Order: sequence, then C-alpha cells, then structure tokens
Amino acid sequence: MIIDLKALKQKGLKTCDFEFSFSPDNRLLSLPQSSFDGDARIKGVVEVYDDEAFVSGKITYGIKTVCSRCLSPVNKSFTIDFDERFLSMTNPEPDEDCFRYLHDKIDLSNMVDELIMTDMPYAVFCKEDCKGLCPSCGKNLNDGDCGCEIL
Repeated sequence: MIIDLKALKQKGLKTCDFEFSFSPDNRLLSLPQSSFDGDARIKGVVEVYDDEAFVSGKITYGIKTVCSRCLSPVNKSFTIDFDERFLSMTNPEPDEDCFRYLHDKIDLSNMVDELIMTDMPYAVFCKEDCKGLCPSCGKNLNDGDCGCEIL
C-alpha cells in the first residue's frame, strides 16, 4: 500500500485516486475467536504538496467472530472514514498528530493498522436485541425460553 509521490509529481498530478486490497493481520483483532473475513479494501484520494500530503477515503473490512452474548457465529462489516496528514521526514515541523513519509513514498500500512485497531468494537452482537445465554442451563435464549427459574 505504497503511494509514490515522486511519480505523481513527475506526471504533474496534484491529486490522485487510489485503491488497494490487502489482508489485515489477525493480531489487530481484540475480539476473542475472531478473524478477518477476506481481504480489506482502502479507497481514497491523495493530495500532494511540496513536503506534505493529505490522504482521505474509506477502509472497509469484515470480521468473523462470535456474538458476545450468545456465542452464535457472526459476520460483521465495518467502514472507517479517514482524513490524514502525512509530512516528509525532512519537514522540521513538530506535528505528532500526523504520519511521516520517507523518499517521497507514503506507506499506508501503519495508518491502516492504527485505524482498524481503534475502530474495533469491544463487543459484537448477532442482533441488537440478543437475549444471550441462560446463566443456569446455558440455552440460547434467542431460540426460546429455557424454563429455568432464574433468581
């Protein structure tokens, strides 16, 4: 996921659309029993300036996991909107809220990993009103009442 700013500048482009597919690392997931569901995609626009660039767009990805309440399998899709500033390593401006690039090449990998990790939910539910499992017998209460008398 490299954007070559030098090549864009040589073509006289100040803005350029981009799109990449990539396989996210499952270590980014904080949910137990989870994995990414196929490739993720990043689509956006880069705006090129002398020693900085602005990258905006969307990241879409899916995960396979289990419901946090009833443990049923769940597939969920997520979309992250982003708008990030990238500064050249040669730019002396102290800005900790932006990413850096070297040799006129922006590597989007760190930005994407950071955005996915911060977007990851703490819990995923099979449906909004999931009833979960009976604490006595363990029956999935979405399938009906279990008959237990819960104290």
